Amino acid sequence: MRQSLGAPPIGACAQAYWWPEKILVHALARTEPGFYIIAEPWTTLPSNVDHATLGSAIREALLAFRSNVRVPDYQTLAWKALRRARLRAVGVRSERQFMSGSKLVGISTVGQNLHFTPTRNGGSTGVDRGYRDLPEGLIEVPLTIDSEGIGLKTVDAWARCTY
Repeated sequence: MRQSLGAPPIGACAQAYWWPEKILVHALARTEPGFYIIAEPWTTLPSNVDHATLGSAIREALLAFRSNVRVPDYQTLAWKALRRARLRAVGVRSERQFMSGSKLVGISTVGQNLHFTPTRNGGSTGVDRGYRDLPEGLIEVPLTIDSEGIGLKTVDAWARCTY
């Protein structure tokens, strides 16, 4: 996720992953140069969780968002531990297992709105690897939406994700 020139500033951000058996919600952090990295807390839920509980977990992740964090040294044990914690939160050992069958929605505050951005899962190897935003699938709602609405819009955005 990047800030576009001339666009309203992006505020707090989180991510929500879906697998057939589980959901992972976590915060993001914006580094001093402006790119985003994974951040705690990790909230794992069953995939059949009710919308209000899912929405509450997303609200908590948005509240945990931090800006202007230092760029991590990707060789440190601390960074490796953070990446491992993300994998452990869903019970897998590798990025390949993490990405297999998953759907990712990015949630961000933009002005007075929440944006839900679905992604395309390109897998963990190859030229198209990683998750790529699908801006044409963007869902925008006012920040005043309740937790149940946040959960429902996240589920709607997952339905727009592709492989």
